[in-house]
Amino acid sequence: MKILFNLINLIPNFGIHSLQVAFLASEIAKSLNLDPKKAFLAGYLHDIGVLIPHENFVLDDINTTYLINHDIPSGNELTRLHTVIGSFIVNQFEFLRDISEIILKHHALLKFLDEGCGNDIYANILSISEEIAKYHFINDNVDYDDLFFPILSIKSRFFDFVFKATIEILKREFLIWGLDDIKRGIVNRKMLLDYLLGDDLDLKNENLVDEGILVSFIVDAKSKFTKDHSWRVATVARDMAKVAKLDQDSFFIAGLYHDVGKITTPFKILEKKES
Repeated sequence: MKILFNLINLIPNFGIHSLQVAFLASEIAKSLNLDPKKAFLAGYLHDIGVLIPHENFVLDDINTTYLINHDIPSGNELTRLHTVIGSFIVNQFEFLRDISEIILKHHALLKFLDEGCGNDIYANILSISEEIAKYHFINDNVDYDDLFFPILSIKSRFFDFVFKATIEILKREFLIWGLDDIKRGIVNRKMLLDYLLGDDLDLKNENLVDEGILVSFIVDAKSKFTKDHSWRVATVARDMAKVAKLDQDSFFIAGLYHDVGKITTPFKILEKKES
């Protein structure tokens, strides 16, 4: 899982947004005596459905405008397409299934949520965390008032106890300092190690292909030219291994992961035409 988590962290804008939401969600959960690690994990993967490539989309399109527009309320909805996709993705991993419903509902209006349901509370925590993270991400020199008043204007979207807990932790200077440090990239890797990369998140061998498929989708979303490239390489490598009487699974997995370093390569370089 280190590859997947660090891969998300390297995606410009998206990685920062994901980590800010995760950090906020964990602090709110902690103040409500909920599991901060579960909230962090759900927060970090909450928008994973946005990354799956589709027509006329590449990862370099994810800028501040894209992130904000993606989350603008569009009506009386329970879910949105990226929450359904994201929920489906994490549900493929046995050890992530507990957060699948949280991701599915993190944009749900309050009337669709039950404050007696634990996962609905986590989903509402993600919702308010995402709003705060967006305001912080697009503004500089943010203080308490800059975050409080925009959240106050949409108070009706959140459980009262979630809203009150959030306001209380916003008063703590360390919270805004934490958001600032994430935005600057100062604490990102350490925070991931502290929250996500423990022994309990080690993948079993049978999960490596599932994770590899997800990683390859994200990497191939860098460019329309490379769409499905990793899958084709993995398939060819497996067929060649079969002929050579080598371990087919190992070559297939290697093919899925082989271009992971491409994630930080600018789109204009990947699609640069020959001189």
